[in-house]
Amino acid sequence: MKVSIITTVLNRKDTIESAIKSVLGQNYKNIEYIVIDGGSTDGTVEIVEKYRDKISKFVLEKDRGVYDGMNKGIKLATGDIIGILNADDFYSSANVIKTVVKIMEEKNIEGCLKSVIDFVDDIFIVDSYSTEKTLEIAKRYTDKIYQHSFDDYSKQRNWAFENLPIKTEWIFSLDADHKVTLEMVGELKEIFSKPIDKNINGFIASRQTIFMGH
Repeated sequence: MKVSIITTVLNRKDTIESAIKSVLGQNYKNIEYIVIDGGSTDGTVEIVEKYRDKISKFVLEKDRGVYDGMNKGIKLATGDIIGILNADDFYSSANVIKTVVKIMEEKNIEGCLKSVIDFVDDIFIVDSYSTEKTLEIAKRYTDKIYQHSFDDYSKQRNWAFENLPIKTEWIFSLDADHKVTLEMVGELKEIFSKPIDKNINGFIASRQTIFMGH
């Protein structure tokens, strides 16, 4: 699960470094860190530049205030979870993001599995050594659970393709925080009810992002 953290700042040279360090010091790896500066003139920019190689996206331009800056960051964010960390705040522990992700995964995994259980032949799960109730929930739906340390999504997915004893002709890859709608189930059944051209080796499914219930 990818997490986007957004910090908006304007002339906060005394606190911005603590905020940045607390994000970069998180022990959860899959973080996209976005800093939006509204045109600082007090040395804030120079501090941010010290960490530029570790900040995913840095925007330096005038804005219409902190909420305008937040909206800019949200538009740039590509994470499954979006968090806001103000420039004068900091995470008190290196485990904050990891804990949030665990809670979200535990909440989402059952919905994900419920959405596919009735139309797939097999379910394989690659778990990155969860410590919450994720595995307990997953075992209700399959006993084919494998563990592999997480580096990034593409490597994890490729590891699964190369190492799991999958015997089906087609593979449907689904992140733990995604759900398959009834409409998509219908479309998939329609697609696979007919002969598939031998030159077709994959399908791309559109994803709808639901943010705050919308």
